[in-house]
Amino acid sequence: ALVGRGAARPPSRSAMPKRLLDHDDTASLGVSLNTDGKSLNNVGKLLTALRSGKDRNATRSAIIALERWFSERLCLGDLRVATEDADDAQKKYSEWFAKHYKIFTKRLCAVVAGETTADGKDANEDGDDVDASVDAKTRVLAFAAAMECARSEHPGRLNNELYASVLTAAVCGRSFGEELLGALTSRYLVKTDVRFHTYAVVQRLAKGSKGEEHAISRADIARNLYDVLSRTPAVFDDYAESPSPGDGARENDAAAKDDDDGEDFEAMLGLMKGSASSARGDGDDAGDEGDEQNPFLSAWCKGRAVGEIAGAEHAEATKRETKRKKGDAKKDAKKRPAVCVAAD
Repeated sequence: ALVGRGAARPPSRSAMPKRLLDHDDTASLGVSLNTDGKSLNNVGKLLTALRSGKDRNATRSAIIALERWFSERLCLGDLRVATEDADDAQKKYSEWFAKHYKIFTKRLCAVVAGETTADGKDANEDGDDVDASVDAKTRVLAFAAAMECARSEHPGRLNNELYASVLTAAVCGRSFGEELLGALTSRYLVKTDVRFHTYAVVQRLAKGSKGEEHAISRADIARNLYDVLSRTPAVFDDYAESPSPGDGARENDAAAKDDDDGEDFEAMLGLMKGSASSARGDGDDAGDEGDEQNPFLSAWCKGRAVGEIAGAEHAEATKRETKRKKGDAKKDAKKRPAVCVAAD
């Protein structure tokens, strides 16, 4: 595994904050984490914002910052097991990264399910209502972050286990509503690989297993699964020339779904994805997620993950800065007066 930029060893445990973070805190920590390679302590601090659930804006900022940071390093291969010839610092960093990445994905699933505790238990002891601070937009952001991570671990491949976990958290939680279903329909179910693994998850949940407990009843789970299946496009090569009459209606329904401040929310999704077209999942990015008629090109894992985009932007910025410094050095050299040495 590669050690994070500027980090020789994992941070100490003393980095955990003793008070709840607000939006300004998480925004500042997120910027520092993604611009300074020595700010790894911020990972632990930002993770607490996903656990408390007291400030929805702080939770959203933490999700965006951590998703970008983890995705970029996943694309670099930081999650892969360190080789035998790696030094102790690299091995410790690898273990630290894997541990905190697991915590991140677990808490994302908890947010998607409408929970605000790290152990997966309902935040409301009475069991009547889920904590209202985990609103629909925050759950959609958490789902989007999990999906980015699922295609960042091994670029070109989808981590179907992580997708199964976050989809299970969605349909088996008490907060599965039109917002999350609309995002699932418009951004992910249009992708061939996501549809394939969706059928597998639906089949497993429909069968059920002994001792498996969920926050809602089996009847509610079945209703949620039906909603997912009814929104899943039936796209097959054999019927490419004669699409189902209902496909257009489902797409129109998904496109018509919006809320009062949709523009701000789309901007937040754009921050996570790096470009508006990619955030919408509309396939305008030719060569990555385009041509919906091609099952391979339309796969979610085929598109560029946010970590790849961030890494490319960082490399380009570094290149420009290096070029600027060289140019300044040449200008300074020309401005220097010539030194004349008098002959004896």
